[in-house]
Amino acid sequence: MKGRRPPRRLEEFASAVDQAIAEAADRGEFDHLPGQGKPLPDRDTNDPAWWAKQKLQDEGLQPALPPALELRRDVERCLERLGKMPSERVVREVFTELNARIRKLNATQLSGPSTGLIAYDLDRLVERWKAARAGEAAK
Repeated sequence: MKGRRPPRRLEEFASAVDQAIAEAADRGEFDHLPGQGKPLPDRDTNDPAWWAKQKLQDEGLQPALPPALELRRDVERCLERLGKMPSERVVREVFTELNARIRKLNATQLSGPSTGLIAYDLDRLVERWKAARAGEAAK
């Protein structure tokens, strides 16, 4: 038969899995697969969890973080957006909710990394918001 590989001896294989793969290849079951003959996409092969990270990305999921780290990330994002918040009321609402989360986590966390956070002074945040808005208006 044209294009078929010569049969291999079963003794050449180290395991039943290798044997099954070789037999399937001999039957041509791997011919015409998508991507055949193309290079594999770049991967960080030094990262043992690359496949898990890729799966999370493919599924549109965020990796789960411990609650303390998730809260710190949320605080950092809110601080980055502070100058872009539309009103003082929004600043106070957002940081009131974050302060409640900070207080709750600090009071209940028994294990894992600490937040290293204390509740924010809302009046100081409003002043920072006003200064950031004034800086944008001056541009």
